[in-house]
Amino acid sequence: MRLRERVASVPPFVAVPVVVVVELAATAALGRGQGWPGGAGHVLVSALLLAAEAVLVYCAAYLVGGRGPALAAGLLLALVPVVLAERYFVTGGGGIDYRAVYRHQVLPAEAGLSGRSAVVSACLFLLAGCLALARTRLPGWAMLGLSGAAAAAAAVVYPRAWIGLAAPVAAAVVRRAPAAVAAAAAGAGIGLLALVLFRHVPHVAFGWHSMGITLGGVREFTWSRRLLEYLPLAGVVGLALRSPTAAAFFGVLLVALVILPLAQTHDLTAYLISIVPGLPVYVLLTASIGFLVPRSRAGRAAAARAPATS
Repeated sequence: MRLRERVASVPPFVAVPVVVVVELAATAALGRGQGWPGGAGHVLVSALLLAAEAVLVYCAAYLVGGRGPALAAGLLLALVPVVLAERYFVTGGGGIDYRAVYRHQVLPAEAGLSGRSAVVSACLFLLAGCLALARTRLPGWAMLGLSGAAAAAAAVVYPRAWIGLAAPVAAAVVRRAPAAVAAAAAGAGIGLLALVLFRHVPHVAFGWHSMGITLGGVREFTWSRRLLEYLPLAGVVGLALRSPTAAAFFGVLLVALVILPLAQTHDLTAYLISIVPGLPVYVLLTASIGFLVPRSRAGRAAAARAPATS
């Protein structure tokens, strides 16, 4: 049996615990000796958030491509910080070893030990994606309405991510279902109204020059800036081949949570912390590059049986 077939044969009740354990073990290993903040209760809550994030990434990938892509996406979520900390970041200007900076300052935010609202927002956006893609007995407009409500909650929890409210609406537009568009827009609109009344709507900075400066910091402390740029873009294309609805949803989130923050700061550490809500989206899109590989007849038949959406 080939490796792909072996991976695809792993049932979710086995794969999900494996993904969660690997996620928590990798985070604990990276945090050893770093002096991360928080007592036992704080660490427990963060562990639960990381576990939820891993499960939701698995769920979203499963809804699009089935067991194999779901397991790959879940494991990639756990291993990306390890690769960044050990292999991707390098020593840059001033003799700064950015691998140490990443582990000490950025990873606590990604683990939910500091700025926990960003990780909560990431989980809610992933939940919104799963609701938009899931096939249930409820009508499609109801699921998109719930997706809009989940995205609204994500924006209320972390106002900087409010542009992500457009993701459920974009997914509904791709489906060409007016009722679904109205329901998604209503859910997102309620979230925007809540931001206006009870929180605030942050200014969204945009400028190619500012983005270029931030990307220059990425180039200074990594061995390949282009790799970081092209992986999710290729993933959007791959995802579109499998599920246009998913591509619309997560493509909008990529813009809102990863690309637009490039113009908000010129400091690499501040940028990496600001895109914590978008990190699982980035990973999910990177894992979707596999959808660019042509499938055999058996693979197409298996995909037809998977719970993917249009």
